[in-house]
Amino acid sequence: MEDFILENVNVNIKEHNGYTVINIGCRGLINPEICRDIDKIEYDFKNKKIILNGRIPVWLFTNITEYLIRNYKPLVIATNDAGGGGAIVCYSNSKNYYKGYKIKLEDFKEGIICPLQGDIKKGKGNEIKKQKVIVFVGPPHSGKSCLLFILHNYILNKFSDIYNNSFYILRACPDGEGNWCATVPDSILKEFRYKQEFNDNFLKSVIECLENLKKNKNLIFVDCGGKIDKKNQQIWNNCTHAIIVSNNENDIPLWEGAIMASELSLIAKIKTDLSGENKIISKNPLYYFQIVGLQREKIKEYIADEIIENLFELIKK
Repeated sequence: MEDFILENVNVNIKEHNGYTVINIGCRGLINPEICRDIDKIEYDFKNKKIILNGRIPVWLFTNITEYLIRNYKPLVIATNDAGGGGAIVCYSNSKNYYKGYKIKLEDFKEGIICPLQGDIKKGKGNEIKKQKVIVFVGPPHSGKSCLLFILHNYILNKFSDIYNNSFYILRACPDGEGNWCATVPDSILKEFRYKQEFNDNFLKSVIECLENLKKNKNLIFVDCGGKIDKKNQQIWNNCTHAIIVSNNENDIPLWEGAIMASELSLIAKIKTDLSGENKIISKNPLYYFQIVGLQREKIKEYIADEIIENLFELIKK
């Protein structure tokens, strides 16, 4: 096992069962100029079947792949797909592994570690001790996806160990939205956003993905659609907790009843508004927050405040 440290990135290489697993962990936002330092990753690759594991931007993954092919002539390069239950081959110089071939998670799982384990401060609340699958529910246009974008960046910057080792966001609504929506102008969003039909095949893929994620992630956020129906109820039935996000406080009791039917533990209720101030409306019998400004065009400048910190502390409990 060997470790390398680049700017805001830790790299750990571990061999297991004929595979070389390159574990990559981020400690915050990454400067693209880090690509100049990739050649610092020097290793005697005895196992030429390489698996990349970690939460990294596509451009960094591409540069690492190109570097490995150019310098080490691997037989196979695959990337671990946490939601797919294995690693997907993206480069192959072997007849036994075609592009798109899935290597089973069980074949290389022991090679997966958190590259930032040295950063974990025991006893400081930087661990997810019990698995939580938290579904974010509520009426459409209430800001669920924007809130998830804020929480994603907050966890990335404040809890890099949780982000790299435990955390995943599953988009369980075929509306084509994701974190990328908050980083592009509306004109580009409308051009590239692709909506699918919420049919039985999509539902099946979401539930299969959830089952795979539960095998190796302890904190899973599920971004669900803004309807109470049988399809969404099946997704909720595979979760453990819920957070209600609503732009209309009169709708909240309806959503409380819906998640109660799936026997989910309610972590918090959130009323959203376009203006006003972030605040705690009440703490009993559970936390009820008001969060304002969850608008896509403003979300890049959003600074996580005490309310976001309080919300995440409830999530970690």
